[in-house]
Amino acid sequence: MCGLYGEAVTGSLSDQARAANADQVTIQDVARAAGVGRQTVSNVLNGSGRVGEAARARVLDAVAALGYHPHHGARSLRSRRTGQLAYVLPHALLMPNNYIMQRFLQALAAASGRLSYNMVVVVPDGDPRDEMRRLIASRTVDAFLLSDLQSDDSRVALLADAGMPFACFGRTSPAQPQHWVDIDNRAAVVTAVEHVAGRGYTRVAFVGYRSGSHWDDERVAGFRAGLTRVGVPAGESEVLLVDEADAQQEIRSLLSRTQPGARPEAIVTGSDRLAAMIYGLAADLRLRIGRDLAVTGFDGSLAADLLHPTLTSVSIPVDEIAERVVARALRQVSDGSDESPGEVVEASLRLGQSTGAGHAPVRDESNAPLPLGQFAAADLHRKTAPAARPRGVARSVAVLVTHMTRPSVVVRLASALAVLAEQGYETIVCNVGTPAERDRHLDSLLPTRRVDGVLAISLPLSGAQVAQFALAGVALVSVDAAAAGVPQTGIDNVAGGRLAADHLIGLGHRRIGFIGDMAVAKPPAGLGFTSSANRLRGYADALAAAGIEAEAALVRLGPHDAATAAEHAAQLLKSPDPPSAIFAASDTQAIGVLAAADRLGVPVPDQLSVIGFDDIESAAFLGLSTVRQPLERSGAEGARRLCALLRGEQPVPQRQQLPIELVARTSTGPRRAL
Repeated sequence: MCGLYGEAVTGSLSDQARAANADQVTIQDVARAAGVGRQTVSNVLNGSGRVGEAARARVLDAVAALGYHPHHGARSLRSRRTGQLAYVLPHALLMPNNYIMQRFLQALAAASGRLSYNMVVVVPDGDPRDEMRRLIASRTVDAFLLSDLQSDDSRVALLADAGMPFACFGRTSPAQPQHWVDIDNRAAVVTAVEHVAGRGYTRVAFVGYRSGSHWDDERVAGFRAGLTRVGVPAGESEVLLVDEADAQQEIRSLLSRTQPGARPEAIVTGSDRLAAMIYGLAADLRLRIGRDLAVTGFDGSLAADLLHPTLTSVSIPVDEIAERVVARALRQVSDGSDESPGEVVEASLRLGQSTGAGHAPVRDESNAPLPLGQFAAADLHRKTAPAARPRGVARSVAVLVTHMTRPSVVVRLASALAVLAEQGYETIVCNVGTPAERDRHLDSLLPTRRVDGVLAISLPLSGAQVAQFALAGVALVSVDAAAAGVPQTGIDNVAGGRLAADHLIGLGHRRIGFIGDMAVAKPPAGLGFTSSANRLRGYADALAAAGIEAEAALVRLGPHDAATAAEHAAQLLKSPDPPSAIFAASDTQAIGVLAAADRLGVPVPDQLSVIGFDDIESAAFLGLSTVRQPLERSGAEGARRLCALLRGEQPVPQRQQLPIELVARTSTGPRRAL
């Protein structure tokens, strides 16, 4: 699938000189030179129809040789400028956990709009240069914007050879034009090492990705240079490089060491995602972040502020980089060649609570670390009052949230925090990944009445657990999870499942796969998520209503992540009788389905229609059809209802059901006749 998505930006640039000789070349001239029909040329330039690779290459060569460009509306007839910039975005950079590149995408669109330019996002299906050649040949855009630069990047070579204006987030090789803006990854990590060393930590380790990308290599080099700067022999510190598949196991092994001096006191990481992973594993091992273990991240993403305690992280100035990238590209459009060197933008270290006030471990009488929940709540309020202050002295609430780094959860949490801050509440955020973490947080918050109220987001609670709140006199409101007798805000997931399946059935699909979460135990034994199971019920109801027999082989359940969903989708697509459509129980899982289809060469939506659920930010950029639920509104409504409860008001209705809607985009289409 290749999508072009334009941001809604108004305005245009003034007309320039008319095109000369190239304007006189016709599509028939190109067809004659390439030895193909006129329709074939049109198909190549518009990215439509079926064209063989050899014919496509001949057409593009003829277009370049003749200098042909089609007439795109009145403005293109009058001017060589189109008022559009193309951002070439690999599929991988739109994965849900890639917060920085999602922010960069938004920042580029905003920077382009401020200069009256539309931004066209290009998500290539295969070799990105094929789509770039088409845009160059058709003169659809004035300049290209690139990111994720690799050594001797072939995209840069193509643009340089074509004389096409471009600018990059990330450095080009010395032999290529230096139209780039970047940060100094090495220097940023040196700063992080100096920071933890200055807090008194001497056993410092580095955890980063084994990716082969130059920025990950630079961060490792920065760690080693930082050790040299603070006088720590490199041999006394460990560098742990991980893949997504083995990260949890490798980091757990590092943190579980019991020999004296074997476990690090501080870990400098190469990404906020790895830092968040360390938080979860440390909680399982009863290590207190900021006391028993200092942690730094890299990115300065939203997750850094939402982690508890807050994460010290290298902050990438995404907005400034985007502004400069767009400006560099447009300078070339206006003035021609740009011989100025690349620009380095400073990435600062944003301090959080994860590196503590200094290395002075405090242990209880058993010489074991305190539970994370106890430290987290006390530490956040240490400047205002004792940890066990009487309830009501300062208005405070806690947000218990599951799997905080998932995109849908981040949106809910951010909107809830905004409302609580506006209402004057101090807020503790507790991330819950396991039943044990949930129970530790409840034990920390409720018996001491450390908070006035709790907002539980995507966290089902048993009747006994709800009773604990009543006994402690702590108000409770739930979002995205049912809880008997508790004010709650949510959606009808069964109806949402029917909506998604009905959309596919209405397009003529009969073999429809489902990819969702595996069944989980109910509280208190498990976390008890039911959203995916309810969406599966809606899917089954829709099939039955349409007279379609449900097939167990078309339903695949597993852990909630894009990689697992991709594996399940690949199994379905490789089967003797593959489905023509797949309903994924979340957009995260739908993105995994799209990735699997891409790897197997299954065109979307021509051969496979894909629909997700949630409408996270990435869905629109990928052209993903989905069932939209009001994520931002649900978090805000939950927070408002908690505030009302704390004022002595009873929220009405007790169960607030928010609307959902189908959003049809380019990932779904009519079933093709075989």
